[in-house]
Amino acid sequence: MCYNLYGDNMKLFRFLFALVLLFLFIYFGIKIYENTHKNAVEEYTIKDNLVISGLETSLDTVSKEEVDEDFKNSCKATFINVVDFIFYDGKINGVTFNELSDKGKEKVLKLANEIDTKIEEKVPNYKDTISDNTKNAYKEASNIIKKGSNSLDTFMKEKLSEESYNAIIDAKDDLIYYTNNAISYIKENGGKVVNDIKDRLSNWFKELKNN
Repeated sequence: MCYNLYGDNMKLFRFLFALVLLFLFIYFGIKIYENTHKNAVEEYTIKDNLVISGLETSLDTVSKEEVDEDFKNSCKATFINVVDFIFYDGKINGVTFNELSDKGKEKVLKLANEIDTKIEEKVPNYKDTISDNTKNAYKEASNIIKKGSNSLDTFMKEKLSEESYNAIIDAKDDLIYYTNNAISYIKENGGKVVNDIKDRLSNWFKELKNN
C-alpha cells in the first residue's frame, strides 16, 4: 500500500515537473521571439521603414502582375525610380537614400536587387529597351546594386562611371516618357518622384549645356 502510494506520488511529481518544464520552455520561447522581433523592428528608423515599405509593396506587385505592355513599361519606370533614388538623390516617400541608416541601406539594396531580378525574370533584357543610350548605364547600376545587396561596404566604394552617370542624365526625354506615361510600381510617392526626376534631369541638362 505504501509502495503504491509512493509510486503514485512519484508519477504525480514527474508529471508536475514535466508540466513546469513545458511551461518554462513555452514562456522563454515566447520571450526570445518577442525580443528578437522587437530588435528586428527597432533596427530600422522611421525613414528606413518608409522606404522599405514602398519597395516591399513594389516587389510584391511586380511578382504578382501579368506580363503585358503596360507591365513592361511600368517595370521600366520602377527601375528608373530605383536608380534615381539610389544614385541621383531621388526620393521615396520623401526620403533620400543618404538619409537611411546603414541597416536601412542594406535592406533597401537587397530589395532593389530583388525587384531588378524579378523584373529581369519576367521581362528578360528589359534594361536594353529603356533607351539605346542608357542600356549599359542601367546594367552597370544593376551590377552595383547587386554587389551592394551582399555588402554595404562594397557598395559604398562603388560609383557609377562618369560615362554611365551622364548617359542617364542625357537620356532625360526617354526617362521622362516612361515616368510620365507608365505607372511606376513605387506608388506611395510616385507623383513626387516623377516630378523630382523631371525637374532634376532638366536642370542637370541645362547646367551641362552651359558648362
